[in-house]
Amino acid sequence: MRVAGSMCALVALVAAASLIANAQSSRSGDVSITAVGKKHWELACSLKLADGKDFTGGVSGKSGDVRHFDKRDVAAGTCTLTLTAGGSLNLQFDTKDFACPFPNAEQKSCKRYVKDEESVQLTLNLRP
Repeated sequence: MRVAGSMCALVALVAAASLIANAQSSRSGDVSITAVGKKHWELACSLKLADGKDFTGGVSGKSGDVRHFDKRDVAAGTCTLTLTAGGSLNLQFDTKDFACPFPNAEQKSCKRYVKDEESVQLTLNLRP
């Protein structure tokens, strides 16, 4: 009887340790992007979530629209921004969990102005 109880306790301990190790190895964070544009624009994201599932989503808008793209528990991903001719867009990326994806941008404010049919690819990397 004592051996059976000890075995159950050992199995429960191993299972708990496995769950803790998996939780610690799958780092994730929240993605938050704010966009204000002129003419038509689209932000399309392909993300890998902490649970291993893939997520595809995004936002689009036109002149004067303010749009927010928010997704929780993201492990990594990319977003592509596309503008129409004569269009422009101000993007702000929340850098709480992810490094700023814009080259030469200040890491703290992480803003970028995009214009004229420019297509921009954003790679999302978790902060160390």
